[in-house]
Amino acid sequence: MAPHRQRKTMPTWLRFVAHALVALLVVSLVQAFFVKLYRVPSASMEPTLHGSPRGGDWILADRLSMRLGNAPAVGDVVVVVRPAGWDGERSDDGAPSGGGAPASGGAPASGGAPAGDGAPASGGAPASAPPSSGGLPEWIGNAARVFGDVTGIGPTSQSYLVKRIVAQGGQTIACCDAAGRLERDGLGVDEPYVALDLPFVPGRLDCTTTPRSSRCFRAFKVPEGELVLLGDHRSASADSSLACRVPSAPDPCMRTVPASAVVGRVALRIWPIWRIGVLA
Repeated sequence: MAPHRQRKTMPTWLRFVAHALVALLVVSLVQAFFVKLYRVPSASMEPTLHGSPRGGDWILADRLSMRLGNAPAVGDVVVVVRPAGWDGERSDDGAPSGGGAPASGGAPASGGAPAGDGAPASGGAPASAPPSSGGLPEWIGNAARVFGDVTGIGPTSQSYLVKRIVAQGGQTIACCDAAGRLERDGLGVDEPYVALDLPFVPGRLDCTTTPRSSRCFRAFKVPEGELVLLGDHRSASADSSLACRVPSAPDPCMRTVPASAVVGRVALRIWPIWRIGVLA
């Protein structure tokens, strides 16, 4: 009778590596095609999304619906790749956060008064350099960013913004009507989600007075294929209207973002636990 040959078993460490690689592959596929995880590091979307460099809301961006042809629409909150030259905003502690509600790809948490930090805002400067790895060897920082790009966990090599779409290609946007509301195609828009808007007092500080309200900007027709994005925390958002807020604003002063830069529509807040919820 032939002796029974014992099957070789895979070493424990090798099984662990194999399982980790399979898990990494699954996470990568989910984030590439279905949903992607982001952290909100600034306060420019308050109160809809809480943001802080030290721990803002974790959000999920829906990528699948876009792949199925359901393009984001006016009113949607979206994650976009930060355009080169878009300034950042200060975080809630006054330090530059690196983003106009720039969302960091990955960890569970993108604020404050506008403060060009050299990362995404208007001006044509290149996007900010990848974050420092805190004194560690450069290859470790690079590896961490590659891991973050793939898994959505930790630092990433890309910078993102979280904003609300207020106008899209072919629409004309202006501010303000007599009540201080945004106008889209000549009609005033009610925006119950806006918090701490720029000052506007009819008859005293509006679009006809001197000085005028910094909320005001001239009518602008959005080019096809482009989007106008504003933060819900209007007075602390480095967004499409940033250059319009000064008396010597250029004409046109509005800056847009290509619709192709949209990564996904923000569908869920998933952390902290008391903030879990669907974005309407």
